[in-house]
Amino acid sequence: VLKKALQEPRKVGLCLFGTAIDIVSNLIQDDPSRVPQMIESEVLPGILGALNKDTMRNVECLSFVPGVLASISLHAVGEDFILDAPSKPIRLLADILVDPSFAAFFHSQPELAQIMSTHVDKVLRNRPAGSTKLAEHVVDCIIESMKTLLAQSRTYPPWNASDTE
Repeated sequence: VLKKALQEPRKVGLCLFGTAIDIVSNLIQDDPSRVPQMIESEVLPGILGALNKDTMRNVECLSFVPGVLASISLHAVGEDFILDAPSKPIRLLADILVDPSFAAFFHSQPELAQIMSTHVDKVLRNRPAGSTKLAEHVVDCIIESMKTLLAQSRTYPPWNASDTE
């Protein structure tokens, strides 16, 4: 059931997909040496392969995906696995944070942004000693997101401090 939920998130529902991600994250946290086995068994590639803005339009997914990335990074192979994932999960999270279409999620669940940033911080803390690839990638993603925000802001109407709307 777990593998099915991870392979076909739309068929089983995004709530179950998010919960399955949390279960995998907890299993890895209990024993980080499981990461290579979960990569070989296609569990982790299945999770990261299913990630996109559509599958992330769910509170459980937004809450648990950053946590599984932090868990994956507990193992030495995790850094390269995250960096090489076709879904570019760190970039995806950064894009979601500045995507206006996700504003309702962040408004209704204000703790989401804090949960996401806390887990990205854990990803950076868990990286192998001496390696800066993942840290550089996170910084690049943040810079690109800030550039996106800057471009978006040019289309915003002028702000007036007395405007109450």
